[in-house]
Parts: sequence; C-alpha cells; structure tokens
Amino acid sequence: MNKKVILLAIACLSLLSIVSAYRLVCLQRGEPYPAGNRTCLHDICQICTTDDYLQAHSSHCNDIGACELLNGTSVDGEAPNITVRSPVDNTVYLSTSVLLNFKSNEPCTLYYIDNLNGRGRWKRTCSDCTEYSRNRRFEEGLNDITIKCVDDNGNKAEVRKVFRVDSKKPKITKTEPLNGFSNGIFEAQFVEENPFSLILNYGTYSVIRKKPLNISRDCYKKNGKNYCSIDADLREFDGKEIDYWFELKDMANQLDISKHIDLQVDTTPPVLNNPGSFWQQGAGREVKYIYFNFNVTEENFDEITYYDSSDSNPRWRRLCGRLKDGICQTKKSFRNGNHIVDIQISDEAGNAIAERISFLVAD
Repeated sequence: MNKKVILLAIACLSLLSIVSAYRLVCLQRGEPYPAGNRTCLHDICQICTTDDYLQAHSSHCNDIGACELLNGTSVDGEAPNITVRSPVDNTVYLSTSVLLNFKSNEPCTLYYIDNLNGRGRWKRTCSDCTEYSRNRRFEEGLNDITIKCVDDNGNKAEVRKVFRVDSKKPKITKTEPLNGFSNGIFEAQFVEENPFSLILNYGTYSVIRKKPLNISRDCYKKNGKNYCSIDADLREFDGKEIDYWFELKDMANQLDISKHIDLQVDTTPPVLNNPGSFWQQGAGREVKYIYFNFNVTEENFDEITYYDSSDSNPRWRRLCGRLKDGICQTKKSFRNGNHIVDIQISDEAGNAIAERISFLVAD
C-alpha cells in the first residue's frame, strides 16, 4: 500500500514538473530570440520556451496568461475592454453628424473604418485615450462601421456598429389622378432614401379606407425618385364623389401627406348593346369600307378606338369621340388583304371593354 502511495506522489511531482517546465516569453522589437537564431521584427513577439529558454511548441503555452520579458517582468497580453455608447445598433439618426462615444479600461489608440464605403482605410480619432466623445459625419442611408482600440502593446479590441442616417424629410412630389374620375388605379411619386411606409387613404366624409402599399413590390426607383401604383376596390363608392391622399413615413418616423384630391368614382365599364351587329362590310365597290354602328350605354363615355395589326404603321386610332343618344355611326376604309382589328370602348375613368373583328378586303 505504501509503495502505491509513493508511486502516485512521484507521478504527481513529475506532472507538476512538466506543467511548470514552460514559459511564455515576450520580446521587444530588435531583441534576439533566446536561441540566437532570429530577431523580433515587431513591437511585441511572443514565443513559448522551456524553463531553460529553449524554444518549444506553442501548444505547451496555451494555458499561460501574460507573457514575461527576459528580465522577469510581465507584459500585457490582453486586449482592451471597450464600451461603445454611440452609435447604437439599428438606430436611425436625423443628422449626418453622429456622436462617436466610447470608454476603455486602459489607454489606447482609437480607429474606425467604414465597412461599406471606406475603401479599406482606418481613420484614427484619438491616441492614448480612455474616453472619446465627438461627432463624426456619416453618409445618408445605411452605415456599417468597425471601431478598433489598440493598446501600447499592440493588443486590440473591435466592435461593429450598424445604423442609419436619415436627415432629409420624405417628400411626395406627385399623385394621380389629378382630377375627374377614378376606377381604382392610384399613383404616387416620392423622394426618400429610407421609406418605411406609404398608405393610400380614400373615401367619403363618413367612410374612409386605408390601403398600405408594399414599397418593394408596388414601387420602383428611377433617377432618385420612387414611382408607385396601387389598385383599390372602389365598388362601394361607385357613382359617388371621394377624397383621396397618400401618407409617406420614413424610418425616422418623419411624415409627409399629399394634397387631398376629390374625384368621381366610376367602376362600371361601358356596355355594348349590339355586340353581334355593330359592324358590316360593304359590298362591290364598297368592299373596302367597314360600316360601324355602336349602341353604347355609358354615362361617362370617352372614346372608341381601333387597332389594325395588318397596318404598315399599326397604332390605336379613334373611331368615335362622342355618342348621340348612345349611338355612334361611322365608316373606315381598309387596304386589300386580311385584317384583324381590335376595338376598344372606354370611359373617362379608364374602364374599357374590347371586341375583335376580322375580314378580307379584295377589290
């Protein structure tokens, strides 16, 4: 039994000897390695050695804290502990001048870099300081910066901050329709780098509806301006007068409201009462003529147009610009050949119906 105890004691002593047989040595710039084969080329060089200063594998010193100089004094090997009070992550600032405020547990040199537009260059803000508080200018929109604190021994700590700058108020520059009628299609143009929400308001004095737009889906950006369009269901207001306006809010909670506009609502498309007999082709010498006789029901009639796809310069052309007692009679001549002609009847609100006819002209 005593023999086992003695052997265990010897093993423990051997283990302690192994643990304490290594040290982490710090060399300063220009100081030679203990073995004399190299020279430290940095402000601080750390090497793992035995107690006899023979270089050893670095893994033997993993559990050793601060390194020590060859004269026995220790060297700080720990990074500074910094606290960044400003800027605050995910905050929207109303000015391009943003406070940069930090505190460190030891003197250090403070730098920061713009991770988005900094071109890889660090900017120094102070040297040998434990606190810093001063405004710095940042770009409009999203900002992503890294703040670095480096102490005298080259130990460094880094903190990343992401925030937004929105110093300009949102502005709705145009809305449509400007007057007249609406069938539910509304448009808005605005200038804002950081839009948060765009809402269409519409209705009568007693009933107001709200319809939010999905800015990423309902809008597109061109030359610094946002163009948006939305279709609102106005059937409950058909035949009535409504008031509409847009509200635009940015990420800083700044609000712009467009001008209120009054419109007549018309969601009912025109009705063609004689769809099977509104046209007839001439005969004999008149074969090149198509005789139209439209019977239309529409209180807010706008026009009837046609599009001949076989035309050498196809485009929409007007057939009728007004109705007389709901009737429009006219005739048009067409060139020789097969024709497929689209007819569109529309009202002032933009509602429309379409018909297609086909015929052959061979005189």
